[in-house]
Amino acid sequence: MGETETAGSRFAVAVATFGAACVLVAAAAILRPLAQGTSVGAAVVSAALFTAAAVAAAHFGADEQGVVAQAIADVCAAGAVLFLGSAAGALSDAAGASSDAVSVVGAGVALPYSVYMQRRRPGVWIGLATVAALVTLVLGGIQLSSPAPSQAYAAGLLVVAVGGALVATERLLLPTAVVEAASALAALGAAAALLGDDAGAGAVALAIFLLLVVGVIAARLRSASLVAALAAGSPFVVGHALERTSYSWWSIPLAMAWTGAGCALLAAYVQRDRTDRQLGGVFAWCCALVVIGDLFLANSTRLHALVAVVTAAAVFVAAAMANRRPVAVLAALTVLGSLPRLVANAAVGRVVLLAVGLGLVYLATTWGGTRRRRT
Repeated sequence: MGETETAGSRFAVAVATFGAACVLVAAAAILRPLAQGTSVGAAVVSAALFTAAAVAAAHFGADEQGVVAQAIADVCAAGAVLFLGSAAGALSDAAGASSDAVSVVGAGVALPYSVYMQRRRPGVWIGLATVAALVTLVLGGIQLSSPAPSQAYAAGLLVVAVGGALVATERLLLPTAVVEAASALAALGAAAALLGDDAGAGAVALAIFLLLVVGVIAARLRSASLVAALAAGSPFVVGHALERTSYSWWSIPLAMAWTGAGCALLAAYVQRDRTDRQLGGVFAWCCALVVIGDLFLANSTRLHALVAVVTAAAVFVAAAMANRRPVAVLAALTVLGSLPRLVANAAVGRVVLLAVGLGLVYLATTWGGTRRRRT
């Protein structure tokens, strides 16, 4: 019964979150014509929406409210941050500011209010609003000094990542999982910014180094949120890095396969000392990356087929260690599907398939804890 109530409450929270977001979007769309195409009118409409969202956040965020009301308050607080920044940006536009200055002013006004609301009522969406305002402020400030090289944007995102990591470590803003994940994504964004059109070997090496640093920190802290952020962002970084090293189209499946396998092993390592099941989505995502990437690699050269076998085997080992049986089965099937292209000789291929099958059966019975019954 407890599990059913928990699942029901999570579903109710998800529905309430989506409903509150729909209400805010609809209200903004309905009131937008009242601005009559002027910046002052847009500022007035945004100010009215900010007031309504702030009042709704205060009403639903009272201490005696339940989790569903708290979720609505979280969305309303994030909407209030957005409307406040929009109002400030519209006023600056009416004063004749440039488009870059408008974004900086809007983010600069919204950020203090967002931090205040996050410290008062911590939540996922208000946390994301705080990070978005900070990133907009930093990148907009860099854009003001045009033309800015890609290294400047990478440095700005790296500052955001380091600052977010320090805030999460000191628990200055809650929830720490959101701050940690945002910091990891900012670091991955800095790595991607280094891989511009004029990126050299040094920039590629530095981007991969940042990626490895995030992975080491995630493993050291045993943070599920960092692992999730790494699994989400690393395929793009590795794909850009491979593309800069003349892999052309093959950089996409290669990046999917290698990052999926690496993040699956990292997730298995992190989950060793965790009693919760928060990493199930990470395993599913990593398995999807490897399976999709290996579908292309297994039908290419023998070297690519070897990559497919190695990465699928890594996902199988990680899933078996973490007792993720569906992921382990899919990874094992991917290994078997990639082997024929790797082994050119048919007779040798049959022997290899037999050995792999026997090995999988042995590992399944060993890790599954099969015991003979004594009579």
